[in-house]
Amino acid sequence: AGSGAKIALTAREDTTPPAGGSLSYANGYLTATTIVVSVNEGSDPETGIASRQLFSRSAPLASPDGLAAGTCGAYGSWTAVGVQTAGTTSVPVTLATATCSQFKYTVRNTIGLSTDYTSANELKVDTTPPSAGAVSLPGLPSGGYTTSPSLALSVTAGTDPESGIASSKVEQNSTALSPLGCSGFQAWAATPNP
Repeated sequence: AGSGAKIALTAREDTTPPAGGSLSYANGYLTATTIVVSVNEGSDPETGIASRQLFSRSAPLASPDGLAAGTCGAYGSWTAVGVQTAGTTSVPVTLATATCSQFKYTVRNTIGLSTDYTSANELKVDTTPPSAGAVSLPGLPSGGYTTSPSLALSVTAGTDPESGIASSKVEQNSTALSPLGCSGFQAWAATPNP
């Protein structure tokens, strides 16, 4: 009785979050719905890295009139993508068409300090081609024959409600006319755009 016990306590201070990591993914339009996001968790020399998580957020992609370039609407909240373990360097991600997507990589150390690795890149996914376009020769008689060396061509580029219309071109091919009709058409060649 009367003797005391000594307890040794060690306090370890860590006021710095993980550092030296990175996040990388493509920027601009994409015609596929699967991509790979490259990640690097960096390091935390004091208490070590406890967790790492990739997040995504999306917004609708739409062209205001089907012709102008598509723009991204309001982004939703961040959602976790898969499960990442120590040493993860790439994460496959599935995306929806007609959407914009952004990503961030959150790395947390043992005592809860975290770092978000982000990018300003925007992935714009459009997997559908333009539609409702048309080409016609309104001045061509119903039988298909004409004595005129030139005819006015009517062209409608159509629309693309997601990314808009970037360009259009008109091509033609031709062959000699014989009593047996038309055969042996040549390769398609570009003509001046009306």
